[in-house]
Amino acid sequence: MTLRITAISILFLAIPGLLLIAAEPAADDVQTWRATCQAAMNKLGGELKATLQESLNEHGPIGALDKCSVAATPIAETISTEEGLLVARTSLKPRNGKNAPDDWERRTLEVFEKRHAAKEQIEDLEAWTIITDDEGHRTFRYMKAIGTLPLCLKCHGRKIDAEVALKVAELYPNDMATGFKAGDIRGAFTVKLPLD
Repeated sequence: MTLRITAISILFLAIPGLLLIAAEPAADDVQTWRATCQAAMNKLGGELKATLQESLNEHGPIGALDKCSVAATPIAETISTEEGLLVARTSLKPRNGKNAPDDWERRTLEVFEKRHAAKEQIEDLEAWTIITDDEGHRTFRYMKAIGTLPLCLKCHGRKIDAEVALKVAELYPNDMATGFKAGDIRGAFTVKLPLD
C-alpha cells in the first residue's frame, strides 16, 4: 500500500477522469483530533507509569523489567481498542524491536532531536499530519516526545547495574535503549486515528 502524506493547504486527489480538490481540514477538526490523540497518549503514559512505579517499589528494577516486558503491549492494545485508535511508543533507540519507528515516525523523531538541540523544550515537541492511503482512507498521525526522567536511568541510563543489564539482555536481546541521560528524548508516543 502506498501512502500519501497530506501537509499542504489544498490536496489534489487524482481519480480517473476527475480531479477533486479537497480543502485543508478545519482548525476545529485538527484540534479535536489532537485532543483525542493526547487523551489516549496521556492514558497510556499514566497507566505505564503507574505499573512501572508499582513494580519498582515492590520488586526493584528487575521486577519492573519483568512487568514491563509482559504488561506494556497489552496496556497499549487495551487503550487502543477502548479509544478506537492505535496508540503506542516508539524510539530511534527502541528496547523492543516491535516499537521501531516507521518512516514518518523516524523522520519526526529526527526533527524532534534537532528541535531539542536548538533548545526547544521536550514538552513542546509534537507533530501531526494526515496520511491518505491508496483507497482514500485518511488517518490522523500524532506524535509527542517522551523525555528521559531520572527514574528512567535505572534501566535506560549510561551506567546500569550489571544485574539489570543482564535482565535487559535476557528480555530484549536487540535492545538499543540505553545510554540516555536525564533530559534526553527517550522516544515518543505515537497515535494513528482513523478519520474515515
